[in-house]
Amino acid sequence: MTSMALWYNEKEATCDLNHTGTNCMRNCRHGKRVRCSQNEKQHLVSAKVHFNLWVADSVNEEAFLDIGLLFNNLDVASKISFFIPAYVEKKDISDLGEIISESTLCNAIFNENYSVVKHSVSKHTQVRSEEDNELQFDIFALDIMKDIEVKHEYHGTIIEISTTAILNYKEPEMETYPRRYIRLRIKNKSFMNVLIKKHENKNNALESKISEKYTIDMRFNYNRSLDSSLLEAMNIDGKRKVEIERIDFLIMAKSDVDILSEGYKSARELEKKIWDHYVNEVDGSGLKEITEVVAYHWVNEPKGSNSYLDSWEKFVRYKRDKCTNKTILKYLFYFMILTVGCNLLTDGAKWIFTTVFSLFV
Repeated sequence: MTSMALWYNEKEATCDLNHTGTNCMRNCRHGKRVRCSQNEKQHLVSAKVHFNLWVADSVNEEAFLDIGLLFNNLDVASKISFFIPAYVEKKDISDLGEIISESTLCNAIFNENYSVVKHSVSKHTQVRSEEDNELQFDIFALDIMKDIEVKHEYHGTIIEISTTAILNYKEPEMETYPRRYIRLRIKNKSFMNVLIKKHENKNNALESKISEKYTIDMRFNYNRSLDSSLLEAMNIDGKRKVEIERIDFLIMAKSDVDILSEGYKSARELEKKIWDHYVNEVDGSGLKEITEVVAYHWVNEPKGSNSYLDSWEKFVRYKRDKCTNKTILKYLFYFMILTVGCNLLTDGAKWIFTTVFSLFV
């Protein structure tokens, strides 16, 4: 199974048994399914999803994935679950909410003019419009050891996040909860091997440089690539998929990488000073400076009359040319073999010529 997935557990509703609306069905506090008279969209958890895939050698020897989730109506959920099609441990997961709660990085990630206000006694940061000071959303910094649970099921990993901590703060003057944003980094080799495949170039031995070819296969809420038992578990006992409003997918790669697939909305080189801070503050082990890293950006939104994306997949091909010490040694070895072969052929031809000539003398 190669698809990621996102769903939630509904909280018990506060409606009563005599509710007779016609728009949607919800869990009543009495344990029965009842209709709700409110607009259905007001009771669906939805999200904008951000995937940032840093391919190998962009800033690290191994690839890793950053996942951002901007939730709406999160207050109707008791728990959020994210499925990863690989076995991942807590040590492979890092929180990015803390580091992006800084205006420069926040603006770079969302490509907007925002101001941020950190709460001194909580893990929440308000993000407001620079123009009119209107609250846009709230960033929550996750405590990986306390705020999430990791379960290995359905040939992969379910990351469970309780909404209790995320929803524990709301401005007194607000009638409803603002949108909540969380951001994680997953650095796991097995997971990256699911997303990125390397393909051998059979003509490398005949070429003047080594070309490495790769494919990226990203799938999200893609039913055909999810275990049937998982699909069933996602839709029973008050569970349902998070409705997807939009997906932003970015590939971060060195400038010498050639993206062979078209359709990306934009491409830009990352600002070194800003993104150095973003990468190295999370995990400084084995990381390099951000130099000549380009972000390729794809955007997927609902089409036509659809309000949400039902599923999503993106297939991207890329290649990079490499010339390492190993490559140089290989060609030196070929040169030595060729030189020795030529010498042997020359000496052999000379001996044959001398022998034949001596027969006629």
